[in-house]
This record gives sequence, structure tokens and C-alpha cells, in this order.
Amino acid sequence: MVAVINTVNRHRHAAALTAMHRDRYRVFVEGLKWPLPMAHDGIERDQFDTDTAVYLIDGDATQPHRGSLRLLPTTSAHLMAHAFVDLDPAPGIPAMNLQTLSIREDDRCARADFQTSRSLR
Repeated sequence: MVAVINTVNRHRHAAALTAMHRDRYRVFVEGLKWPLPMAHDGIERDQFDTDTAVYLIDGDATQPHRGSLRLLPTTSAHLMAHAFVDLDPAPGIPAMNLQTLSIREDDRCARADFQTSRSLR
């Protein structure tokens, strides 16, 4: 079952969140070899894992995290505005202001059964 986890109900999903952060470490740091300076001790969290983040986590009592993604409001810190500031819109497409409460960036999609293919190593 997919749980929508936000600042209001986060305390009820501690096992799922811990498993998600461990799987994110395994996927992004160990598997994809991303240099993530805030990741340590088998946990991957970054500056965008704040109270504004909403997580969609698929899991159950026996496996609290099978897969997840993080949703960030574009009205606060998010990757596109802070890590990819040099990206321009495609030619012919005008720049848009995407900072609104109705738009969320999704990122840090991770699956518990992720395995790195030889071509990514």
C-alpha cells in the first residue's frame, strides 16, 4: 500500500522513512556512486529532506519500503531551483515561473530491489 507521508503524519511512519533513507543510500551512494556529501552511516538525506517534503512510500508491515519518491513544493528549496540553476527552457519555449503551491518537484525515486547494471558501474 502506498502511504502519503507529510509533516502531520510522519511520526506514524518511522520504520518506512528509515528504510527509505537506507535504500536511498544503497541506490544513490553505493549503486550509482553519486558523491552526496550529506550521506553517511548508511543513510541518504539531503538539504531538501525538510518538513515541506512529502514522501510517497510503497510498503507494508513485512517490508516497510519497496519504493518511494519525494515531492518538494516549488515555493521552497528544491533541486531544479538550486542544483540546476543553469538549465534553460528548450528553444522556442518561454521561461515560466513554476513557483506555486500547486506544483511539486518529484525526485529521489528509489526502489528497494534496485540493482546496478554493469553499464552503470
